Amino acid sequence: RGVRQPFKPLMSSKRRMTKTLGPKRVKKSQMCVSKFSSGLPFELQHRPLVLGGSGSSEDEEEEEEEAAEYKEHEPLVLYEDVAVPPLLCQFLRPHQREGVQFVFECVYAMKDYEGCGAILADDMGLGKTLQSLTVMYTMLKNLDPRKENAVRKDRMIAKRALVVCPCSLVKNWEAEFEKCANCRAKCQAERVECVALAEASKKTAEAMIDQFLGPACRYDVLVISYETFRAQVQRFVKKDKTEGANGCGDLVICDEAHRLKNADAQTSAALASLKCRRRVLLS
Repeated sequence: RGVRQPFKPLMSSKRRMTKTLGPKRVKKSQMCVSKFSSGLPFELQHRPLVLGGSGSSEDEEEEEEEAAEYKEHEPLVLYEDVAVPPLLCQFLRPHQREGVQFVFECVYAMKDYEGCGAILADDMGLGKTLQSLTVMYTMLKNLDPRKENAVRKDRMIAKRALVVCPCSLVKNWEAEFEKCANCRAKCQAERVECVALAEASKKTAEAMIDQFLGPACRYDVLVISYETFRAQVQRFVKKDKTEGANGCGDLVICDEAHRLKNADAQTSAALASLKCRRRVLLS
């Protein structure tokens, strides 16, 4: 019979590893020591403080002056002293310049046909909104050469404009005014104050329309959906009866105008009741 041997552990007690609680210890060679705690010299870069000035350096002032200047572009003169403001003209492409010239000549009655309207039809993504917005902005910011004897506030080519579009595009038009004009304007005179009406309540829509049509209105453009315009058309007609041909606005732009192909439709009849002759259809 074999003799039973006593049990021996795999590792001796001296070499046995003990599990320690807490974080693992790191060797001194692997430690990251801050310069502040180690006592090493640490240099800070100080900028000179200018008292009594704006606090901006000459380089920053030069960059601001360069940013304030417009991009290099060829001026677009539409009629005599009427030119597209550089705020928008600097971004127009060649085909968009032709479109702006064409629409303005039609609206300004420079074509050899009776009427003051135009149809701008083009593929999506080619800038129909920008072209019509440029024509509108030019008419709002330029004096009319044909009204030399009138008061300055009445000499503007257009004092108010109306944009009628589907409900889903009302906010898009408002955003285009902000992106193309207001965010690049250097002063209040270059801004276009726009009010948008789409899914507002009846009382809100009536109040905003009355404010836009009032004599002391601060808005230049009203963007309204076809449905809201059809429901509130009598307010625009009443304004036309009291103030004449351009009582509700000097320019009407209809987006997605293929919806107006039926002359007997209520929306088409509502737009036809306006006395404003300057109209632009986008499709």
